[in-house]
Amino acid sequence: MISRPNCPLAADGLSVVYHGEAKMAKKEIRFHIEGTTPHELPMARLADYLNTLSVLFGNKHHVHFLRIETGSAPCVIEVDQEYEEKIFLRVKRATLKKGPRDAVKASHSLREMLKKDELWADLRRENGEVVASYPLINERKQETFGPFWQDGSLDGMIVRLGGIDETLPVHLVYEGHSHICNADRKIVRELGAHIWGDPVRVHGRGKWYRG
Repeated sequence: MISRPNCPLAADGLSVVYHGEAKMAKKEIRFHIEGTTPHELPMARLADYLNTLSVLFGNKHHVHFLRIETGSAPCVIEVDQEYEEKIFLRVKRATLKKGPRDAVKASHSLREMLKKDELWADLRRENGEVVASYPLINERKQETFGPFWQDGSLDGMIVRLGGIDETLPVHLVYEGHSHICNADRKIVRELGAHIWGDPVRVHGRGKWYRG
């Protein structure tokens, strides 16, 4: 008996042999630069941001810039799927001033660039989940008073919903500032249609500080 390799057969009975390397699965991640648009952000400055991100991400042969989209200035970046978590772990550690020195330095440089340009940014997974935030920091010190419990309203983009309690957290981001509210399950279900969409206004009783 003659054994044959396990190869697919063409219509005429001949074995079909495939050549070439298998393509690695890809993921798209986004670095959203808020407070500007592609029509306002100079190309040279965009290049500065991309160069800094390249150092922060590391794994340079597995990271590719694809495009900048409309809206704010979301930079779409393609990474090889098997390196995605390695890159995110490197970024998270760098924000805590841990890990490779070049990544920590790049994370600090990125914050300084955003601060100088008066912009803020988020690094997000393909599904929109925020991996790292770079908020706009106001360094002016001022006296604050509170907290005060009173009715009020907040504007912002819904970036996260969920939990397992009777009241669930609703995460809002507006002009580089994050806010966490709580709502019952019925309201959270309604808000689900607005996640990562246009800003919404929420009303309720909350803890406020004045300054």
